[in-house]
Amino acid sequence: MPFNEKVKKLSERWGTAAFLTIAAIYLYLTLFLLPATPIFFEDDHFIQMYDSVRMMSGEVMYRNFFQFTFPGTEVWYLALFSLFGERIWLVNVTILLLGLSLSAAILAVSKKLIPGIYAYVAPALFLFFGFRWYGIDGGHRLFSCLFATLSILVIFEKTTWRRLVAAGALCAMAAMFTQTRGVAIFGAIGIYLIWLHFPYKTISRVKDFFSSAAIYSVSFAVTLCLLIGYFVATAGVSNFFRSTIGFAQNYNADPVNNSNLYFKFWLDLAAGTVNKASLPMDLFYYLLVPIVYAIPVVYYLVRKPRESQLWRKVMLLSVSGICLFLATTGLNSVRLYHVSIPGIILLCYWFQRSRWRLVPLIGMAVVIPAAFGLALWGQVKKYPSLVELPTGRVVFTSEMAGEKYVWLNDRTEPGDVVFEPYRTVVNFPLKLRNPTSFATLRDNNYTTQQQVEQILRELSANPPKYVLWDGNWTKVDTERKPDDHLRPLQDWLRSRYELRQALTPVFGIEIQVWEIKADGGATDLTK
Repeated sequence: MPFNEKVKKLSERWGTAAFLTIAAIYLYLTLFLLPATPIFFEDDHFIQMYDSVRMMSGEVMYRNFFQFTFPGTEVWYLALFSLFGERIWLVNVTILLLGLSLSAAILAVSKKLIPGIYAYVAPALFLFFGFRWYGIDGGHRLFSCLFATLSILVIFEKTTWRRLVAAGALCAMAAMFTQTRGVAIFGAIGIYLIWLHFPYKTISRVKDFFSSAAIYSVSFAVTLCLLIGYFVATAGVSNFFRSTIGFAQNYNADPVNNSNLYFKFWLDLAAGTVNKASLPMDLFYYLLVPIVYAIPVVYYLVRKPRESQLWRKVMLLSVSGICLFLATTGLNSVRLYHVSIPGIILLCYWFQRSRWRLVPLIGMAVVIPAAFGLALWGQVKKYPSLVELPTGRVVFTSEMAGEKYVWLNDRTEPGDVVFEPYRTVVNFPLKLRNPTSFATLRDNNYTTQQQVEQILRELSANPPKYVLWDGNWTKVDTERKPDDHLRPLQDWLRSRYELRQALTPVFGIEIQVWEIKADGGATDLTK
């Protein structure tokens, strides 16, 4: 190898190592209060962590308790709990690893398309201009993004049979965490393979397509069957697919989970009711996706540029981004950020080729120090006192963020039964038991009448000490919409519990703590 080539490769390795080191430091400062206290971030990851606890105690996922995603996240935490015990710092470590892995994957793809220092802009943009607001999530979403990005990476330059096998397996891994994203990226690469071999001018080209498609599809199908086979067998085919596939229509019935949310942002922006603290990031991702995906496809269809290695890469990113976008419901800023990875790479590529090539470098020169400034400010700002939870010591970002946890921590013991129906996130941190099969209820058809009846049977059989109720759900019949099935649950609560404490509202949830009456278990209202 020529000396200049050796120097170039060595500099690239050192550049990658330096970038990932900076990324790791930034993530650690964001997630931990020095030297090693995890900063508490409430999210759906606590639901999936509690699912893993239930599995460790012998319950069968999809049969004994409900979950609508494929079981990848639960398997991840089950493995961690088996090694380290039920410790809350594991979620912060998971988020750190996800952020670092995604940065490395984006950098690897970017380097295959964008030369020199410009290759670092895309991962820097993803990490420093959004992660603090949209990426602090140890649940299924970022796992699926990681494997989707890796599936793009392995076929970015070549589609040999080995790479197609790897791509199919990685798509299956993405589906193992979020089934819709896994299927979306699988379909995107399938469309890309069709485009890659079109037009079918010769028999050999037709054979190449069908052999490539077969290898890729079989790899996906076999890997996915191996990954979910145990859960299908233990829960039963009907339970598994009713929960993970059939529930989709109920999921989309919830306003926060349907695609109208994308248009609501623009209406809120016009009305001036958006969150101004995150508005620059919100605008960036709402404008980036899906516009940056559509432009290359339209350009290719209109101009029909000569096929080249460059256009292969551009089309793969564009089609992947479009499919991920179309497969994502509830398109808020967080979910747009998750499916923006191909778009960020494309945007940086177009800037690098334009007369405005210095713009992203100048932007990063501002964004990265600002992001580190926020991370360092997070180390020196005044926090509430450290709290010792049953799963470990944490620091809450504010008194309000820790209010319900501190309140319950002072009044419960590990193993106590507590039900938080609007989003059951208190159970894992405090080692409390959820007496029902469900972690999330909604006052729409997300929660069906049959599910409410099952919840009432479970609550009557194992009454919780406390119920954390959303005061917005307490309504008279004339205020309820036809798809609101929570009236029987409200009646059960008011007859057997008494309001103990009204906590500070959070994100529109009127948090009320209800405590069981002395004779609370005497009446079974489900009969």
